[in-house]
Amino acid sequence: METTVKLAKAAFRKQMRATLKTVPFESIEQQSKAVTGKLLATPEYQRSSKIALFLSMKGEVDTTQILRDVLESGKQCFIPMCNPEAMEMVLLKSWDDFEKLPRNSWGIPEPQPQDGRLNALDPSVGGLDLIIMPGLAFDHSGNRIGYGKGYYDKFLAKCFTVATEKNYKRPSTIAIALREQYVPSVPAGPQDLKPDQIIMSL
Repeated sequence: METTVKLAKAAFRKQMRATLKTVPFESIEQQSKAVTGKLLATPEYQRSSKIALFLSMKGEVDTTQILRDVLESGKQCFIPMCNPEAMEMVLLKSWDDFEKLPRNSWGIPEPQPQDGRLNALDPSVGGLDLIIMPGLAFDHSGNRIGYGKGYYDKFLAKCFTVATEKNYKRPSTIAIALREQYVPSVPAGPQDLKPDQIIMSL
C-alpha cells in the first residue's frame, strides 16, 4: 500500500510541476497580491508575534510582501534552513538581513548553519504562533502534498511535540497556494499533515 502511494505521489508531482511551469508570471503576481491581502487580514496572522514563513520560489505564491509586513510589524520572523535530512526555522532579523542571504540550489535565499541564528524551537522563543507553509498541491478535503522531501511534515510533527512537552499553545498552520495548485484529490498518506487553513485567490 505504501509503495502504491509513493508511486502515485511521484507521478502526481511530475504532472503538477509541469502544470505550474505553464502559469504566466502575471497570473502568479496577481494571485500573490490577492493571497497576501487575505492572509494579512486573518485573525491568526494579526494576533501572532512569532511567525515561521517560507521564502518562495518560481511557481509559488510570492511571499515577499508577506515577509515585508511581518518585519515591518515588529513580529519575529523565522525562515527555513535545510539540510538533506531535515528543516529548521531560524530567525531573520531584518529586511537588510534578508537581502544579504545567499541563494540555494532552488534559487531561494537561505541562511547558513555557521550564521548561528536563533532556532524557532529554542526554549527562549516560547513556541511559534503561526506557520505559513507551501505545498505542491492541495485538495478539496484539505490534504496537502509537498515536494517530496518531507521537510514540513517532519518539522510540524517536531514543533507540535515540543508544544505539548513545554505546554505551549500549538501554532496555527496556514498554507498559501495558487488556484492551479488546488485540485479535486491528491495522493496523500497518513503521515501527510493537513494545514488548518488553505488560502488561495479564488
